[in-house]
Amino acid sequence: PGFWVKPTTSTCYVLTQTVNGFTSSDTVCVNVNPLPLQMLSYELRMINEPSLRGTKQSVENIWQTANETNVSHFNIQRSANGRDFITVGKKTAQNKTLNNYSYTDSPPVEGLGVVYYRIQSVDFDGKINHSETKAININHSSFNINIYPNPAKDVVNIECNDGINAVKLFNSIGQQIATGTSFRNDGNLKLQTLNLKQMAKGLYIVQVITNKGEFTTKKLIVE
Repeated sequence: PGFWVKPTTSTCYVLTQTVNGFTSSDTVCVNVNPLPLQMLSYELRMINEPSLRGTKQSVENIWQTANETNVSHFNIQRSANGRDFITVGKKTAQNKTLNNYSYTDSPPVEGLGVVYYRIQSVDFDGKINHSETKAININHSSFNINIYPNPAKDVVNIECNDGINAVKLFNSIGQQIATGTSFRNDGNLKLQTLNLKQMAKGLYIVQVITNKGEFTTKKLIVE
């Protein structure tokens, strides 16, 4: 289990005593270390839901905590690379001895592959702590795509064993940077070439949608 350490607090007492008619008072302060916020368990579970394009995959975050004190809320955070996280949801803290939470997230990039999640705790005084990072693979598709060259510099070729209807580009944290019609064709092509000259160097996610409405993604490095 993981631990979110709380700061030390002080509790002060005034001790009064009378001896031979004389009264004296002393203040005694005792440092109190409250029990740390404890993550008893944290797991990810895949949920398959029907959609217009077949099966839509969502990820349920399930966690249990103990010893919550002064916790405002929890942020559910997602990452495509395990380093750069964005907040996708929020849960108000219960601040009980034992607490159970769940949050279902639908990643915008279907078939992204390995997706990372973590839970961020935020105290009322602004202090922030994080749980361990969990990973889950949501890459499911009924067709294959090949991207070359990869790494790429000026152009990249996308080859698919089904007709390509559209291609979308996302940055490394799953934010769409090109619209669905930016690289659109008539749905009959099995090879698409993209111009990357205006793209900054880095990691991108290429999503291919076929003329049957299916989709899958691949990671692309632009040099």
